[in-house]
Amino acid sequence: MKGHTKRSTIGKRTGTKYYNYCQCVNCEATLEKARRTLVILKMNWLDPVIHPITPWLPERHLSEAVEMNVRPVPNGHWVLILDWDCYIGLDKRWYDKCASAIAQVPNAGVISCMTNRIGSPLQKMAGAPPGRNISDHEEFAQSLPDEAILRDVTDIRTAKLSGMFFLIKRDTFDEIPELPRSKFIGLDNWLGDRIREIGRRLYVITSLYVFHGYRRTWQRPKE
Repeated sequence: MKGHTKRSTIGKRTGTKYYNYCQCVNCEATLEKARRTLVILKMNWLDPVIHPITPWLPERHLSEAVEMNVRPVPNGHWVLILDWDCYIGLDKRWYDKCASAIAQVPNAGVISCMTNRIGSPLQKMAGAPPGRNISDHEEFAQSLPDEAILRDVTDIRTAKLSGMFFLIKRDTFDEIPELPRSKFIGLDNWLGDRIREIGRRLYVITSLYVFHGYRRTWQRPKE
């Protein structure tokens, strides 16, 4: 490429030829695009493909962070939006349960799950261990059924699902209005309402349990 330096080196042991490109913005962007493509190709054997993300930007610009993470995901894939204090590793079957839920309701708007601490009564798991001992929560999560048991909460007037775990098909983001700028508090409610408006339904996997720190630090004023 004109104006770009390119040099090759020969590996001493294998004789492999390596190309080293300059680090200008254009070349770095090209390499990053190639890396993302490789990751997606490696994931294509999965059905469905689920991309877990934990969006974050300074100054609580959550909506922009969600958009940045969702945009590169191909249509047809699913995005799992997680809070930073949400631990899904309690149940090693979490991917299988999510995949099963998608198979049951492929046109779902939002699929969420159950947890220990949450503002949404619909998602607070009865019998969940108290305290923050992860081992106790892991044992509880593993005791739940293998299958994905779904509850349709769309028609419950007070149903507001928590954004700590939002499983949404990538295509859905193209069908709703653009995310409001600088939205932090209530972004999950905004998403749920917009998805309802396009006729999609909201579900909770009642047999999938995650740990949620949920200390409501977002209620503290900015310093």
